[in-house]
Amino acid sequence: MAEEAAAAQAKMAEKMAKRKRVRKRAIEEILSSEKSYVDSLTTVCNLFIFPLKTLAKEPREEILSFEDIATVFSNIELLTQLNSTFMENLSKDMEKGTELKTDIGKTFLDFSQFFKMYTMYVNNYDKAVQFLKTQKTPRFEEFLTHALQKDECKQPSVESFLIMPIQRIPRYKMLLEEVIKNTEEG
Repeated sequence: MAEEAAAAQAKMAEKMAKRKRVRKRAIEEILSSEKSYVDSLTTVCNLFIFPLKTLAKEPREEILSFEDIATVFSNIELLTQLNSTFMENLSKDMEKGTELKTDIGKTFLDFSQFFKMYTMYVNNYDKAVQFLKTQKTPRFEEFLTHALQKDECKQPSVESFLIMPIQRIPRYKMLLEEVIKNTEEG
């Protein structure tokens, strides 16, 4: 009887240890994927948006108008700022927390109202993709080819970057569900 109780207790302890490991990995994935995401958004700004806006200021150099830039990239600059701040807060949570206790839930709640900025991006996304399919001029094609060949560009196409904000909020949901599923009550 005592052996069975000890075995059951050991099995329960192993199950709890596994849940802690899975929870810790999910929390680490939230932070590491956020860093990767922010890096990608920053790349979009540095390789595409900022150079195109600079060229748009000079009528003879313009590749896309400011309106067309907004059509393609919507509010990515704002999302980059938002997610950079969000990432900094998540990093602070990880530094001051332990594997059992972090404030990431509170940070998500604090930022939840700002994630509404994604609505504008999502609502514009189909228009951006359609523009890229139909409005590519030789100069724009050349610009994109040059930007995509740069070392800091880790994606094969501008469309690969543009889908990222569409995928981000569902990814938060998935990762948070994993954290919650492996969090002990109390």
